Amino acid sequence: MQIPVCFNGRLMNSMVCVWQVIKMMSWSFGGTRIWPELGTYISRGGNLVFNLNIWIQSQMDEKKFRESRAKLLALACQIRDNLHQESIVIEFDGYLEFH
Repeated sequence: MQIPVCFNGRLMNSMVCVWQVIKMMSWSFGGTRIWPELGTYISRGGNLVFNLNIWIQSQMDEKKFRESRAKLLALACQIRDNLHQESIVIEFDGYLEFH
């Protein structure tokens, strides 16, 4: 799952969300790998904007993913709404899903 780090007064909210995902995925799948990623996008005003994202990844088999999928998607949607984002990215087996 990819969590944006929001610096515009919501840094603490971002870090709480990262912690929630780490905790949920560690309990569900046995552990996580975490790394930062610098990204860019063009704003509505036509400016180049840099942003920081935190990727949280777990390895699991398909059965474990199916068992935890609803909980994972609900958490992604909660984070999306909490951070006022258009979507949160979840990657499973090389496929990106936007929630």
